[in-house]
This record gives sequence, C-alpha cells and structure tokens, in this order.
Amino acid sequence: MTLCQSLIPMLQSKGILYFRQFLGRTSAIERSTIKCARFIMTPSFSSKHYRSYTSKSNVCDKTCLKLQETLKDVNIHELFPIKELSMYYADEYDEELFLEIHKELLSLYYDSYMKILNTTDSSLKILKSRLNEMHLSLFSGNMHKMSECSKIILQVRSGVGGEESAMFASELFKMYENISHDRGFNFVKHNSSTAEITGGTEFFKYEFGVHRVQRIPTNCKRIQTSSAVVLVVPHFDIENVKLKNSDLSIETMRSTGPGGQSVNKSETAVRVLHVPTGITISVQDTSSQIDNKALAIELISQKIREKQLKELEMLRSEIRSSQVKTGDRSEKIRTLNFIHDTIIDHRCKVTLNGIESFLDYGNGIEKIHQSLSDMDETTIVKFMIDNIGPVVEYYKLKHRHK
Repeated sequence: MTLCQSLIPMLQSKGILYFRQFLGRTSAIERSTIKCARFIMTPSFSSKHYRSYTSKSNVCDKTCLKLQETLKDVNIHELFPIKELSMYYADEYDEELFLEIHKELLSLYYDSYMKILNTTDSSLKILKSRLNEMHLSLFSGNMHKMSECSKIILQVRSGVGGEESAMFASELFKMYENISHDRGFNFVKHNSSTAEITGGTEFFKYEFGVHRVQRIPTNCKRIQTSSAVVLVVPHFDIENVKLKNSDLSIETMRSTGPGGQSVNKSETAVRVLHVPTGITISVQDTSSQIDNKALAIELISQKIREKQLKELEMLRSEIRSSQVKTGDRSEKIRTLNFIHDTIIDHRCKVTLNGIESFLDYGNGIEKIHQSLSDMDETTIVKFMIDNIGPVVEYYKLKHRHK
C-alpha cells in the first residue's frame, strides 16, 4: 500500500485529502515520465473548481480519480498545492526545473506549508517530516548555495539621514574591512563604499539589509535616527566560452567586393551561426577559409561572453534591489543604539552590548550569526521570501553558463 493510500482515510476524517499527481514530462533522451509533485488539499474549494483543476492535470493515480468522484457534492474552497521536491527522475537531475519549483513554492504556497507544519496530529509525522526536508532543502540549497561562490561584492551606502547616514555607512564599511583582515578574508577595496571579498561568503550572507543607528551627532543636541544599506552580491567570473560543434551551423560562400581576380572564384568566406543564441558572424577577412572560420568562431565566443555578462549584471541588479526595497529605517535588520550601548538584531531578537568594540572588529557578531543559523528555518524562509526570486534566477543562469 502506498503512503498516499494509507493516509487517505485518516486525512479524510480530518477534512484533508491527500493525493498524488504525476506531471508528464518527457526527457528528450530517455523519453521517461518524471514523477514531479504531490499535492495537499484542505476543505473548502468548490467542487467545480476542484474538478476543473484536476481535469487540466495529467492525473494518472486511480486513488485521485476515485476521490474526484466522491467530491462531486462536496464544497471545498481552498486548493493549495505544495510541491514535494524530493523528486525521482528516470533520467539525469534537472537542476533548472528543481530551482523553478523552489521559486514557485516560496512565492505562492508558504501559508499552506505553515498550516500543515503547525498541526500536532502524530499521524501526520511522515508528511510533516517531508515538508520540513523540502523547505530545509530550499533554504540550504538555494540561499546557502551562495556559500559555493568564493567571491562576493560588498557595498555599503548611505540610507536615510543625510551626513549622519553617510558617516554611519563609512563606519560599517570600515568595520567589515577590519573583520575581513582579522578573519583572513581577502578584502580588495574598489572605492570608499565597495569591495570584493574572497573567502567571506559564509560570514557576509547574513549582513545584507538596512542597518539603523540611533545616536546624538556631534553637530546636534538631540537623538537622530539614520540608516545605512548593506548589499552582498555573489560574484562569478565567466571563463572563456567553449563552443560545442553541435551548436554551430557553418556555411561557406564566395567572398564579395573588390579583392583581385580570385576573390569570387573560391568559397573562402564563412558564416557561422550559434544555434542556441541565434548569434551569426560572417568573416571574409583573409583568403583562407580555415582562418576565416577560426576568426568567426572566436568572434561568436566573444559575443556570447558579452551577452552572459550583460545578463548576469541585470540579475545582480535584481538581487540588489530585492535585498533592500527603499533603504528606509522601517526595513531595518539591525539597530545600533548608542544611548543604551546596545546592538539589536531584529531577525533573531538577539541583543548585544558594547557598540564601540562591535564597530571596531565586529565583536559579538558571531553570536548573531549563530542565532540566525539556529533559527526555525520556516521563520528564515518567511524573511527571505521577497529575496528568493532573483537569487534563484541568478543561479539558474550561472548553471547554464557552466
């Protein structure tokens, strides 16, 4: 008896129907059907909508079809699919599909996941465990996947608060520079607010966001609240593009234009099409077909590299904008209060004392990072929901360019 069949009676009694769906997806090589999703449904979506939903799907589970018959007169008003990502493939692992489902899961079905996760029924232990694994895989597999990147670009810029904000941003940047040198990270300063850091990805992945400061500036007699914005963007070096012969369509033709008696008598000109990108290059610079072909392929490689760099820069821009919406103080992840000598991280609710030592060398910051790492991962996922989309797209693009 399958897990689906064994859970159905209990879930029906609880008002929850559990069924399996197979999404027909054919591999160009293996021609195999991939089992890709499981769905959970709670009471309250009209039977009309339910039947409409299932009829559009390639449902091939007899149990599901049987349930469909029993639901003709049942009012069900909320249908929320939760896609189980422990997928089984007959062919090779499809990372692009995996990341796409991750993105969809986070953006659409978080509330549904929480409803199931919060149940205390011991009979749902297996289901809850699988959902936990699913989200843990998501968090560690995507957000923490940044750890696989050895380089990051750190940017600290002023937020709200004028000169005080600029001064605070400068202090934070200096703090991160000291932390990098103290912990052995390679810190290469590009300018007064931007640096390339190698080896510090695990540390800096918790630092992006709005940092708020509350203190009395030297030129003022009252408390002022300002902010600085910290951006952390993974950096990948795109190596020279290696073209596959199967991706190239090569045509030869006679050269055109002036060039002597033999210019139009032999096919020395070459036109090369890179099929995946549609980039076409024609070369007739020399009287040698071999040389023209080599030059055309080299030019196509350069064009593809330029295209990849442009796409990566666009995605880096999306990641930057997703990490911080406006830079407003209300978006704060951390507050440094000089009046009370406290550092408060609003994500994990950790409070530290000793701002001076904190700003000098980041003393105590490991405690915040450890607390964030130990947090209930569902809380972290909720905090990261607005940021996951561009990150997923970034890694999909990076994977495609390998």
